[in-house]
Amino acid sequence: MKFCQACGAALENENYCPECGKRVAVEEEIKRIEPKVIDIRGKNFVEEMLFVLERIVKKDRIVPEDTIEFTSKERRSIEALLRKASEYEDVYSKEIPSARLYLLFGNFFLLERKRRMTVRLGMSNIKVGFKGDERTRIAEDLYKRSIKVDSNYELSWHNLGIAKMVLFKYSEGLECFERALSILKTAESLEGMGECLLGMGDYERAYELFRNALEIRDSARVRCGLGECLIELSKYDEALKELDEACRQNPMMLRAWLGKARALERLANRTEALKAYEKAIMLDEKNPEAWNAKGDILKEFGRLGDALKCYDYSLAIDSTQAEVWYKKGEVFKVQNKLHEAVKCYDGALEHHAASEVFSSKAEVLFRLGERAGALEAVEQALQKDPMYPKAWKIKSRILHTLGDIDAATKAQEKALELGCSNEEMW
Repeated sequence: MKFCQACGAALENENYCPECGKRVAVEEEIKRIEPKVIDIRGKNFVEEMLFVLERIVKKDRIVPEDTIEFTSKERRSIEALLRKASEYEDVYSKEIPSARLYLLFGNFFLLERKRRMTVRLGMSNIKVGFKGDERTRIAEDLYKRSIKVDSNYELSWHNLGIAKMVLFKYSEGLECFERALSILKTAESLEGMGECLLGMGDYERAYELFRNALEIRDSARVRCGLGECLIELSKYDEALKELDEACRQNPMMLRAWLGKARALERLANRTEALKAYEKAIMLDEKNPEAWNAKGDILKEFGRLGDALKCYDYSLAIDSTQAEVWYKKGEVFKVQNKLHEAVKCYDGALEHHAASEVFSSKAEVLFRLGERAGALEAVEQALQKDPMYPKAWKIKSRILHTLGDIDAATKAQEKALELGCSNEEMW
């Protein structure tokens, strides 16, 4: 048996590859109907648009982890199709009479939401250079257009729910999935409802919906949802079973390994949790959450240098993580690298002005002998949270050193009132 060198398909006739032949035939057919020559007034306008679009966007029903990176040629074709759609809307002052067309346009933007777009598109005043949430909002608008054309198009309701969920609009997403289920009961829409409720913190109801989805179809995605609900419900052994099954069903699923690691951490099995985070990093080395969590475990193991490297990797991926800047500062504080710690606290404060960060900064500045800066930082901490005992404790120390004994005593009393022990005070 011989195989095609281009695609690897088995060859019955060594001079002809059926798979390559089909691909070439499709490519030739697409060339025959180039988007730029499609006539918006032609009787086959919608069919010709769909013919090209369906060969580029091959996914109808989307689930949260679905992402695709299209080729430059495919993006140019989509751009041309969008211009044609925009031209039609301008001429006829109405939507194109095809809910599926808008669905597939929406899918294009939602599937490639992780990519920064660099082409100019014609419809809806879409601008150059949008990314992430902007792409998802465009998909959201296109699904709404699809529903305007056909309010009973279940796929558009489902995919609109996914877009809402990606944008953290959980209550709106829940309504979309409910509408989709009223038209057609699918495991995917039940999962979607579960995901929205999980995001809203309604873990009991979310768990029940994932169980309902499991009755229709078992999948790693449903097992992940069940496991995450059980973690939030403090049922860690049960959660680990579900997440182990998710990893078994799909060993390449990042979410499953991250969930398993969290369950193992809750069970205080940090060695196995570390292995699970390392597996997650193998699957996606650009996942900041995995690097951050790995750093936390290494810090607990006393491997501070290795923990710092993990935090650095996490921040290199996403420098806006205030929590990671704070953790990095705390490691430097333990290492007595106080100037480096202050820089990290400032990095955290650029993105989130939290009382914990101001308090730690005040403590380090106090240790550096910068009492005025320390007092300013601790006052900022108390502005953010007047009931934060650590801030009152630090303020008491600073004021005592500055010789303001009465104010120091009042701050000490407040810290003790809020839960600091006498041993912690000094």
